[in-house]
Amino acid sequence: MGGMDNPKTPADFQKLVSDLLNSGLTQTELAKKVPCAQATIAAYKSGARGKMPSMEIGNGLMALHKARCKPNRPKKSQEQPSGRHEAKEEET
Repeated sequence: MGGMDNPKTPADFQKLVSDLLNSGLTQTELAKKVPCAQATIAAYKSGARGKMPSMEIGNGLMALHKARCKPNRPKKSQEQPSGRHEAKEEET
């Protein structure tokens, strides 16, 4: 499966639509922004749409996803592990 910056399968677009709906948009709002029919959004969400979207719809979904959804990256700890911190102190 491709990343959300480069969706390659219908399942990737299903994930994009789910993420966008989870960001607070309704299906109707998302359809207006893409633009496409609300039924198209519903079909991608459920996985019933077994083909890739048109370039216009695909680009709209990707642009909205990039603007509204944060990437799922692990959070970096603000503190260094104690072993690394102690080693740095000993080196100086």
